[in-house]
Amino acid sequence: MKIGPRKPSIKKSISARTTGKAKRAVKKAVIPGYGKKGTGWIKDPKKAAYNKVYNKTTFGVNPLSSIDVNKKSLNSNIKNDNQNNQQSSKKILEVVGTQYTDAERILRNVLKDRGETWDTYGYQYHDLELVLVPEPDNEYDPKAIAVYSNHPTPKNAKINRSGKIGYLPRNSGVILNEPSEIETTIKEGYGNFYIKVDVSKYLERKESMTEERDSVLESENIDDTIIQNTSSIEEKNEILVNKFIFSLLAIFLGTLGIQWFYAQKFKRGLLYFVFSWTSITFFLGLYEGIKALLTPTDNNYLIRR
Repeated sequence: MKIGPRKPSIKKSISARTTGKAKRAVKKAVIPGYGKKGTGWIKDPKKAAYNKVYNKTTFGVNPLSSIDVNKKSLNSNIKNDNQNNQQSSKKILEVVGTQYTDAERILRNVLKDRGETWDTYGYQYHDLELVLVPEPDNEYDPKAIAVYSNHPTPKNAKINRSGKIGYLPRNSGVILNEPSEIETTIKEGYGNFYIKVDVSKYLERKESMTEERDSVLESENIDDTIIQNTSSIEEKNEILVNKFIFSLLAIFLGTLGIQWFYAQKFKRGLLYFVFSWTSITFFLGLYEGIKALLTPTDNNYLIRR
């Protein structure tokens, strides 16, 4: 009985995916029960048992199978991501306040100029380009965004093709500094009409600015927290000692690390004591003593060590 990896065969793998696949489809259509789980135990129990053990004691290293699996999973993931992104990235708003403007007459005649019909027996959809205009001087809402039509009016026409259509809903989240053209979808029929606007691209600017600002604030908060924690840890590890006593001990007994025992840094003092047979601790102690003398202090002559 074989144990370990099965020998790969590119030729057999390609054959199984081409001619072998076609042969299996024909047998499945002609032979009842072909390809179903458990049929092999009835037809040839010995071979079925051998294959069962063989599949348990060996493992395949066919590169084509891994490529197929990875390709299918990658394509499915990309497809799902694209669908999710398209659904989550769109924000559709309905234009309001059209009952207070001449919107219906304006839109009806604009579409008529384009050869499209209006108000038939059944709902129809029309794609039309309109303009979003901010109204900072609006006495009711300084953040109001009006929707206008700027289509040209034909000569000798009695009804203008340009004018105010309505407004975006209040608190829509759209912020504009200047007029912007936008594609809209008009649903009309049975005497009613609705105007839908996709404002996703205008919200993306605001969301990106908000995310950038939040990330900057978050990084600043993290930096402040790290600095505060570092300073608090350093303050906890340091104690106040008299600068003159510390410097005298460091200069005259620094070879043995006595100044660090005085500062309650026992590990460091023990390290100095272990290496006292070298001249390194002497120069380190001399340096620490001079440094302590030159450190500015108050009238108590206390320093942190």
